[in-house]
Amino acid sequence: MNLLMPNEHSDSLIGIAHCSFDMFLLQGMFVLLCFLVTVFAIRLNRREQDLKIKYDVNYKTGDIKFSGVNLFQLIGIGFVGGLVAGALGLGGGSIYNPAFLTLGVHPKVSGATGMFLVLFSTINTCLVNYLNGFLHLNYGAWIGVWSVAGAFIGMSVTDHVVRLTGKPSILVWILVAVFVLSTAATPIFGGLDLYHMHHRGENIFAFSNYC
Repeated sequence: MNLLMPNEHSDSLIGIAHCSFDMFLLQGMFVLLCFLVTVFAIRLNRREQDLKIKYDVNYKTGDIKFSGVNLFQLIGIGFVGGLVAGALGLGGGSIYNPAFLTLGVHPKVSGATGMFLVLFSTINTCLVNYLNGFLHLNYGAWIGVWSVAGAFIGMSVTDHVVRLTGKPSILVWILVAVFVLSTAATPIFGGLDLYHMHHRGENIFAFSNYC
């Protein structure tokens, strides 16, 4: 969609003009496609889960069932997480992880699922920024190396502590700490950016016309 839709930095690959009927039609078709994919995924996962329950294969009593209230909760979590990630840039994991924990998902499963869900939006964001010339590869590689190293060390230390103490709740508290830090850091650094923009003479309250 980012390649097909025009923006201020690049033209549409298929020649669609900004704010044209074709542009809004394409957006509507994309929303419809997302809806159909969601319905298909729900049916597929429900069918697979029914088979797991029927033949008792890879199913645990505490697994979330794709039906009733649980199904609407999962859909709501996905929608809110995607909305927050796209509109505010907080990262879907800050929504997914606590929400999954409240549904009774194991902390390890919750963390891994949250990271998996934000993987696709992250790849898309990196690709779009690269095509628009905003991505600094050297800086990204430097951050990526240290992120992988930190994740590996963090998971190793956490697993070791859990084995020693026998308390998986440590993972929950780590997720809570990360969530609190990210929630506190986002408005602080965002406010600093707005402060510097204001002192450069930029109108931080300006709203531009979409078209």
